[in-house]
Amino acid sequence: MVTEPENTLTVPEKIQSVLSDDKTLFPYQIDDITKLTTEWKNKSVFLGLEMGLGKTIISILTWEILKYEKILIICPANVRFVWESEIREWSEGYKSFLYDIQTITKSNEKIITKPVFPIIITSYDLSIAPDIAQQLLSFDWDLIVFDECHCLGNPKSKRTKMCCGNLFKRSKRSLFLSGSIQRNRIINVWPVFRTLCPEKISTFWKFAYRYNYIEQGEYGIKFLGGRNLEELGKIATDNFLIRRKKAWVLKDLPEKIEQKIYITDEKIRAEIEKQSFLLGDELENSLLTTGVMSENLATLRRQIGEAKIPFVVDECLELLGLGSSEEGINKLVVFCHHRSVFGKLQKELSKHVKVYGFLGGAGNEERRGNVERFQSGSFNEKSIFLGTFAAAEGITLTAASHIVFAEMSWSLSQNEQAIDRLHRIGQKNTVYIKYLLFKNSLDEIVYRVYKRKMVDKQKAFK
Repeated sequence: MVTEPENTLTVPEKIQSVLSDDKTLFPYQIDDITKLTTEWKNKSVFLGLEMGLGKTIISILTWEILKYEKILIICPANVRFVWESEIREWSEGYKSFLYDIQTITKSNEKIITKPVFPIIITSYDLSIAPDIAQQLLSFDWDLIVFDECHCLGNPKSKRTKMCCGNLFKRSKRSLFLSGSIQRNRIINVWPVFRTLCPEKISTFWKFAYRYNYIEQGEYGIKFLGGRNLEELGKIATDNFLIRRKKAWVLKDLPEKIEQKIYITDEKIRAEIEKQSFLLGDELENSLLTTGVMSENLATLRRQIGEAKIPFVVDECLELLGLGSSEEGINKLVVFCHHRSVFGKLQKELSKHVKVYGFLGGAGNEERRGNVERFQSGSFNEKSIFLGTFAAAEGITLTAASHIVFAEMSWSLSQNEQAIDRLHRIGQKNTVYIKYLLFKNSLDEIVYRVYKRKMVDKQKAFK
């Protein structure tokens, strides 16, 4: 703890004074905490560290050093208890329960402010529930943390208006956290960027025409890709963005290797290709304009996922050395989108190997238990972790170094989140990423759009 007057301590000394004795930080984490507590002390900031580099830890130690008292954390629902766990692990005071943390899980829950004002943790969905919203807006906050803030990409959504508008104004300072930065398209960064720096980030349509290629299509405006992205990246990093990539700070972190695997069954592939062609216009509109799937597209997407099940099972068994291959890995991660695909994969894979995992909406104990069993299981045990994208946040799966996408998400950030369950601190091996695709299908188009969005993001935030 502090043994000298605070103003005589350097930032590293201040960090040590609030850090548990058994914890250490990487040099880049100390640098970022230093910037957040000195040069940018009075700024609201976008902390854009790639997933697995410690955004949560940096945030916790920043508010500890600056002695913030009224703290609100808004995050995806399945990350709320991860935040509570991290606070208790990284803060000496909270670890010993000297202070309180209130994790809100119900839309009618009351915030208890006595005998001490707790750290409040809630979800984006609950933040706009009338009773919770009214309470949150009744306080003046020292700090609000918006975790996974790529969720705030739609300026018209209730959550964006609540977080980037009403709540932001009620806080002395805010930290926006996301390793993904953009959720889908460059235009999706506008709400948060504009909130953080209105003097440099112009109004919506000026921003749209400056940094996006735009086309008037049959279904409305299409945002076809990004432009002037180096300029946008410089404005962001000069004014409010702290950006770090794994490759910059962890030279020994393994690289990621991606591979497309095309399904070759001609009868099934031909039918999928035909249906994808017939819905081509609807697909283009959904991916590039509205981001909303029609009923026809949703049905085709599910049909494609279910059609891939036997091929996904075969690929998993091959990777595990349980097929025709004589050699194989022992632990594998598989992600999918649909609950029906999850259920059928779980049933088929369980015939051959131990399967852990859960769907979105699983309870905290179920999530933690399955992750721990997968992570701690014998290295020689053949096992698979199976999850949906709704279950991809806030967990660590570094016991595996291979991931198979039975289905891809339409969201850039969800695909990244899934990959970074493996490619994070603690991973000692190269991470191999495999996408199972039908050629010339909705499936492959989603993959191509995903890769294009990745290129746009890398140009802007390199």
